[in-house]
Amino acid sequence: MYSILPRAAWRAAGVAAGLACGAAAAFDGAPQAIASLDSSVLKAAYLECDRLSSRQAMDQDFMVTCGMVSDVLLQREFGGSLERQLQWWKRAREDFLPPREFVPAQADVER
Repeated sequence: MYSILPRAAWRAAGVAAGLACGAAAAFDGAPQAIASLDSSVLKAAYLECDRLSSRQAMDQDFMVTCGMVSDVLLQREFGGSLERQLQWWKRAREDFLPPREFVPAQADVER
């Protein structure tokens, strides 16, 4: 199920994620610098880390940065509760994933 968020909001989240990843990388993995990022930027970076790492293998520096983003979010936004972070992540993925193109099963295709 997808939310009714306008496409512009989805695009803005994508831009924020790109900026967040760039900002986090520019800090050369410094935990203090990542901790100074705005929560909305951290959330966008977290979702971008998830999206990219689910599609291809990422280098170690990228994954370390993603881990730091996750740790900061865990403490700041979810009070250290992995369960609350997991619930947010599941909702956020549904809200910001683009609609998937329906591909009928072979048995459903007319012959």
